[in-house]
Amino acid sequence: MYHFSDKHYDDLSTSIIRVVKGPEFQLLDDGSMSLEEHNFIVSNESNRMGIRTGGDRFSIDDQGLMKSKPIYPGTIQCSSGGQPIIMGADAQTLGGYPRILQVIKADRHLLGQLRPNDNFAFKLVSIEEAIDAWRALKKANPFICEL
Repeated sequence: MYHFSDKHYDDLSTSIIRVVKGPEFQLLDDGSMSLEEHNFIVSNESNRMGIRTGGDRFSIDDQGLMKSKPIYPGTIQCSSGGQPIIMGADAQTLGGYPRILQVIKADRHLLGQLRPNDNFAFKLVSIEEAIDAWRALKKANPFICEL
């Protein structure tokens, strides 16, 4: 039987997830905009619908007046308490929390590798960097489809 080494899992527990700004990114206060300084923990309440987080919180200017908006896997919403929620593969199609970030397409597969209590951080990248990362991933793995 094949066994992954513990080192393999240790590398995953400190993942950096690259993201781009979401439609309501401007609701984050100035202190929350330095994303690399925030560390998050995967909550035990996570499932295929979404990854709930523990650890650091964002400070967000949300008056609770937002109407439901479209979301899809990789959308990161911020609850009124400041906890990011990353939409998973079986996420609903509408959400009422601000969509502050979006996991880049090249990193979405990493979300499925996160386990409860793993640590991770977000790294804000440009749209151009996100496109380049997707092209590099496709070149290195030609079996990846365009979904």
